[in-house]
Amino acid sequence: MTNENDSNAPRTDREWKLPPQGPVSTTPPAPTQVPSDPKVSTKNENETAKELAREFRWMEFAQLAVSVVLATVGIFALIIYHGQLGVMRGQLGEIIKQFPAIQKSAKAARDSADLSRETLGETINNFRVGERAWLAPAFIRGEQRSVNPAGMAICNLAVENSGKTQALKVQGVAMVAFIPGGTARLPFENATTIQFNPTVIYQATSPQTYGIPVVRHLDSGRWGGVEWDAILPQVHNRDFLFGYGKIIYHDIFTDTTHVVTFCEMLIGGFTPTKAGEPIAGFSLRQQCSDYNRAYDEK
Repeated sequence: MTNENDSNAPRTDREWKLPPQGPVSTTPPAPTQVPSDPKVSTKNENETAKELAREFRWMEFAQLAVSVVLATVGIFALIIYHGQLGVMRGQLGEIIKQFPAIQKSAKAARDSADLSRETLGETINNFRVGERAWLAPAFIRGEQRSVNPAGMAICNLAVENSGKTQALKVQGVAMVAFIPGGTARLPFENATTIQFNPTVIYQATSPQTYGIPVVRHLDSGRWGGVEWDAILPQVHNRDFLFGYGKIIYHDIFTDTTHVVTFCEMLIGGFTPTKAGEPIAGFSLRQQCSDYNRAYDEK
């Protein structure tokens, strides 16, 4: 029995087989390229060059035509712009010619606005002046000798609001001073505080009255109250009695501070002692008259 694994054993024909073969192509080989004729190749190149030259020539013609069109459009644009420039120059010339008249018109309008503003301000101010409070202080004359609860001499000061609206924040000082003859200066700075209560004085009402003590300068250097009997004989002969003071108040329209300073000679003689001499108390009376003022403080 034959051993199939024995390498020395002879092989049969069935066991000898050829290796598999690939498929055989039936396509015939490509024919061998034969070099072309040089004359024919040169001719083709010349034809191609002529075709390219014709195309470049048409492109040049097209570019030239476009350039001509653009130049024509530019010329027309320049003509139009030149015409517009001429019109603008003419308009500018007219504006320059009219500029003085325009300036005059603007100045007239500005002046008119300023005048209207000033007129409105004056109207408002006049309204405030006509409607605001006006305080008028005055000492009451011709009454009996008034005294305070302690029996000391007083003079009554009436404060009247002659305006159309109330006076606010009213405050002030006043003094009735016995002034000996020969005094050089009225002591306005020694006036004492008036107790206004309330500090509002309404319009169109009876004057509010305040009793102001009559004082004289004492030997101690201070001011003190006096009785009527102690000063009246002297006052009627050679000495004086002056009432003066200051009132401060506001109105309802603005925060302006209104100030009234007042002075009156209540008792005193004005008879010359010798011919040609000035009237007794003339300097004091002039000081008193000059002290009467009404003004505003901002």
